[in-house]
Amino acid sequence: MSKNKLKKCIIVMCCMVGILGVIGCGKSKPEDILESLNPDNIVPSKETLVAALTEADYEISEPEVPEVSTDTAERVLAEKGARFIDIVYGLTGDELQTVFQYYQETYSDYYIMAINGDYVYCVSDKKTFSKAGFTSTANIGIQYIFE
Repeated sequence: MSKNKLKKCIIVMCCMVGILGVIGCGKSKPEDILESLNPDNIVPSKETLVAALTEADYEISEPEVPEVSTDTAERVLAEKGARFIDIVYGLTGDELQTVFQYYQETYSDYYIMAINGDYVYCVSDKKTFSKAGFTSTANIGIQYIFE
């Protein structure tokens, strides 16, 4: 076998090993992957978030949801010094974009800002993100992350 054929064979084998590693040799089902991207499994519930951040000594408030008239939307703002999370639950349709645009105009220094499913949130830093109870940065909407 020539050196070129050997190199190609090694490259193909490495690619196959990488692909099998990514797909887990077929053990991951498509529905499992979709479930891991479900925003309801990523974003903590309002109760979980408030409890976790209250325990971590964040000051919790529930200001009005900016520029949204729906009664189903709920906003939680948790602050501790320069750390914060501002999240709105229960948004739909155009309301998501309205709140996201408000966040873009309001916040300039943050770790993550996102529309993820029916949620819009802005979080100052990784530590607050983790303490709040988020399970992942996976997202099926719009997301800005600054490491």
